[in-house]
Amino acid sequence: MEDTAMEDTAMEASHTVDFPLDEIGSSGQSGTATLVASGDSTVVTLQLSEGSLETELVHIHNGQCGDTLAGVAHGLTDFAGGAG
Repeated sequence: MEDTAMEDTAMEASHTVDFPLDEIGSSGQSGTATLVASGDSTVVTLQLSEGSLETELVHIHNGQCGDTLAGVAHGLTDFAGGAG
C-alpha cells in the first residue's frame, strides 16, 4: 500500500507546469504562474512583481488575451505582496 501512495505522490509532483507572465502595456508587472496537479484539481500559485497593481484580485479567463478573451472562468484566492 505504501508503495502505491509514494508512486501517486511522485506522479502528481511530476505534473507541474510553470508559465512566464510577461508585462502587458506599461504595467511593470510580470511573474510566473505555477500549476500543479492535485488529484482531480489544479493548484495555481502566482509569483508577481508589484508593478502598478490597482487590485490584488486575480482570476483566470476563458480564451486567450486579445479578441478571444472571454469571461472569468475561475476566481483565485486574493494575494498580497506579490504571492498567493
